[in-house]
Amino acid sequence: MSIRPIQFPDEVFARVCPDLYFERHLSLGLRPHSLRKFDEFRQIKVKFGNTDSENWQDYSSNLTLGTSSVRSDGINIVCSVTGGITEQEPVAGSGIYPNVEILRGGVGASSANGGAPSEEEMVASQGICDILRRLVNKESHNKCQFELFEKDLETGKSTVIPNKWLILNCHINVLSRNGPISDYAWIAVLEALKDVTVPEFRYNYDTQQVEIMSGAAHPGQKLDFAFLNNKTQIPVASSFGILNANLEVEDSENEDGDETEVTLEKTQVVIADIQGESEEVATSTTHQGSRVSVMVSGDEKLSAFSFVGVTRDMNAIKQCLALAKSRAQSIGAKVDSGDTLWSTEETYRG
Repeated sequence: MSIRPIQFPDEVFARVCPDLYFERHLSLGLRPHSLRKFDEFRQIKVKFGNTDSENWQDYSSNLTLGTSSVRSDGINIVCSVTGGITEQEPVAGSGIYPNVEILRGGVGASSANGGAPSEEEMVASQGICDILRRLVNKESHNKCQFELFEKDLETGKSTVIPNKWLILNCHINVLSRNGPISDYAWIAVLEALKDVTVPEFRYNYDTQQVEIMSGAAHPGQKLDFAFLNNKTQIPVASSFGILNANLEVEDSENEDGDETEVTLEKTQVVIADIQGESEEVATSTTHQGSRVSVMVSGDEKLSAFSFVGVTRDMNAIKQCLALAKSRAQSIGAKVDSGDTLWSTEETYRG
């Protein structure tokens, strides 16, 4: 009886042994799903929506104030910001409520079918919500953005409508993905908020309801959050994977000088912007990997940091922080937060 090795096509081998498949590529200095370097991020394209004051209806309907879409290699995310009015004053930085939904083939999102959101959706939504609250709480000026103002047509002065506040709901729909989605969902939320135009309001004393003024005479105004207007303060999210890989290393020629030997060397590798199933599996805690998420602004202020895994190598974590800072400075230099980029695309790359 003869024993023959079993050979699998690449796509089958990647599913059967994703960690070994990944290590084979790392030994060649490659990543299995792209030609990116280990510390290189994917190219990101952002498209801003186009909200029109002519389409504004009463606040009880689905009032879309701003939209954005984020596209990358294998990732497509759409974010729309809708407005509502509440009689309860937002406290502790509340007032912006993100909700992440991941579409899964023909069944759509779990919540769209009446089911409970997945753990990944809840973690991503809560993480974005926590960061937004901290950013809003940083300056008292930000809290004024949730007040409703009524403009006097004769004097042109604006007065605050009492006991009425604006709330913003961020609907983040992940249409496709091939890796962690938190970084890209955060970009979609930021760009949609920059696209938001808050309409003008009027209080109807007869019905005791707030009405929205539409038309060219009532163009509304942009959101004036401090963290959106200063490009060096825009928080940029970056994620990394750390794994202990057994890489194949060719030794020098042996004493006979006629052949080389291949040995396995255990090396710790930092992977930026995880992409594909094999990279996700290899950097997961079940395979003795680690995940690092960093959110830092262009002025090197750390907004959030999370670490899950088993590594104790501080050099790897320092490398993640250095890469995140460099990426934030690079993106901050390209983004002009003061401009309104209607229906245009901008490309960001770390």
